[in-house]
Parts: sequence; C-alpha cells; structure tokens
Amino acid sequence: AMAIKTTVFSQITAPTEIAGISAWWCADSVQQESGTPVSFWNNLVNATESVSQPVADNSPTLVKNVSEVNNHAVLRFDGNDYLDGGDILDVGNGISTILVGYTSKASGTFYAKNIMLTGGKNRYSMHYGASTKRPRLYTVVGSSEKYIMGHLDISNYILYSGIIDNKDGFLKFYQDTIMYVEKNSITSSFKSSYDFLIGAYNGSTGSIPPTDGYYLNGDIAEMIFYNRPLSNI
Repeated sequence: AMAIKTTVFSQITAPTEIAGISAWWCADSVQQESGTPVSFWNNLVNATESVSQPVADNSPTLVKNVSEVNNHAVLRFDGNDYLDGGDILDVGNGISTILVGYTSKASGTFYAKNIMLTGGKNRYSMHYGASTKRPRLYTVVGSSEKYIMGHLDISNYILYSGIIDNKDGFLKFYQDTIMYVEKNSITSSFKSSYDFLIGAYNGSTGSIPPTDGYYLNGDIAEMIFYNRPLSNI
C-alpha cells in the first residue's frame, strides 16, 4: 500500500472531466462544523440522488483537516452509521467507482446496493468479506456471484477503485496501484430496486435496517461513480 498520507481523487483529476459521471460525494463539500453529525450528503452531480440519514445517532460525523488525507475532510462512520440514497445507481451495462477511505477493522461496507439473502439477484457492493476479512468488489449478475478480493490493510487511507463491465464481462478492483482482475462470464445488463447505502450492507429485503456486523468503522473522504466501465483508473 501507499504511504499513509494520500489525497482525495478530485485533487488529482477533475471528476466531471471524465464522461459518464453519475455521482460524486466529497466530504470537503459538507458545509457544517467539524464534529457534527451529517444528515445529508449532497451528490455534486445530481442532487436528486443524494444520500441521507434522519437519525442523528446513526449519522456519520464530519471531521475536518485530517492530516492523513492532506488536511481534507472525511465522514467518520462509527460502526452504527449509514446513509441511504434509495433506489439509485443501477449497474446497467457497467459501472466504475472510485473512493478514498479507511477502515479500522477488517469488516464493514463502503457502499452496497445489495441484499442479505441467499439467491438474491442483481446486486453489488464494496465490502469486507465476513470470513476472509479482506476487502472485495462483489457483484451478482442474475444469480451468478462474482467477486475480487484485495489485500487486508487497516492502517492506511486507501484509494479503492472498482469496475464492473457487464458488456465485455469482467471485474477489476484496485487498491492504490495494485490491480486484481477476475474474468466474469456473465454479460447481462441488470437493474435492481435495492437501496443504495453508504457505510452499511442492506438487510434481507434489500432495504433497511442494514445487516449487523457489516457497518463501516472508518472514514470516507470522497466517492465517485461513473455509469460506464472506465478503460483505466
């Protein structure tokens, strides 16, 4: 992994200059005092697809001037927090995600549009496996499950990236500059009605309450989604 000091992706590349951007959440954009709960995180690309949490005790906390991300802000999730966007960000033929985050435990979820149900179809997430204790980009296309596991790193802020390509049929998962690739034989577009959650993994209906044991203990500085598989991240 890279050294602990990193930066948000948008300080390297302007996200809106890459075609197909569908969502962009950046902790620097939250206009409130450091140490206060965040009940609404605005999608800087499409405000109608933002995420929220009406319960203060389940809201992440804004922390500004975090030295490990070059004094940018983060949203801090304490293992009981999450934000819900409702039915947004379907994969379709493909999706690409970029996030800068940190976890203090070998468990938890960065984002999920998923369902805790054996046989549940058309879902995806970036979360730590319950048994492997390693981060993974996970997808089920139809009823075919595919995922790529990265390496355990709970001491650094990491630039995580994932590409799901349902047209050419492959997954890519990056931790900083390390890429893990698994070919996926399924080449089928999909949609689902599950909620899109940040910091938690959906329950058995694909909505809330989330599944215990999958909450994030850590930080997210920035998260960006594109509605197509990027050729390179």
